[in-house]
Amino acid sequence: MDNFSTWVSDQDISIQYLYTKYLKQNPDVELQKRITLEGYGKYLLSQQKSDGHWGKYYYQPKWTSTHYTLLQLKDCGVSPDTSACRNILYSMFEECQLPEGGLNLAKSDMKSDICVDGMILNYASYFLLEYEKLKPLVASILQKQKSDGGFTWYDQNEGDPHSTICVLEGLRSFLVSTKDEALKSKVKAAIQRGIDYFYQHQLFSEEKKYQKLAYPFRYFYSVFRFLLFAADLGLEVNGSISEGLKLLSKKEKNGFFTLEKLYKGQTFIDFSKVGEIDPFLSIYGNYIFAQLK
Repeated sequence: MDNFSTWVSDQDISIQYLYTKYLKQNPDVELQKRITLEGYGKYLLSQQKSDGHWGKYYYQPKWTSTHYTLLQLKDCGVSPDTSACRNILYSMFEECQLPEGGLNLAKSDMKSDICVDGMILNYASYFLLEYEKLKPLVASILQKQKSDGGFTWYDQNEGDPHSTICVLEGLRSFLVSTKDEALKSKVKAAIQRGIDYFYQHQLFSEEKKYQKLAYPFRYFYSVFRFLLFAADLGLEVNGSISEGLKLLSKKEKNGFFTLEKLYKGQTFIDFSKVGEIDPFLSIYGNYIFAQLK
């Protein structure tokens, strides 16, 4: 084995599975079955309380709430049929979905947050395949796209990169899970407009705050995160993506990527420390270079 595959064999079972999914393009189902039984996946699931929640509620506190834990469990590769995730998601939609289709995860009376709605769509499309309540959520999201192609929870006419990348990831997750061809067409069009939004801004690659390698992503945008999204879609490499890849190549060391930033808040697991090799970033980074040639 080469150095990278040898390193992978010593990592958490989630990382071993993600290696087969992203870099071997052949997800190992047997490895995936073990994620709920050991390592990151087992530990995160063990933190679920008797009421089905993680943390205090759906969105409190960051980053140990139900919302962010479900997002992380998806990232870790737990099976879509994991009942602990599916059951609390059913409750989330029953308790939090508003008449307009978005979800309010707060206990107070508030409008839905488009950025949060995008993240919900991301993991809900994974755990609740073809769930009927996803379509109203998608419809709500599509209605909120700004004229520049972006999305935002701010009271403004232009999108913001954080909300936009979260929504694009959610739409892409829905796209690969739905069989509704008419809705697929609308979602594809919205995704393309969102991609064009980032191209208009050259991926925001000249802003240093977006150049840093951070994981988990939470709700924050980064050039790395867009490149991962581009790799998932198999986008053609253009000038904007090429510049992003140049930035990323400067951070790669023998196939590994080092964590440069952590977002403050309560956590169940710290996958790495700033200055250390991060397992998720290293898998994703190699995948990006493999797909965006």
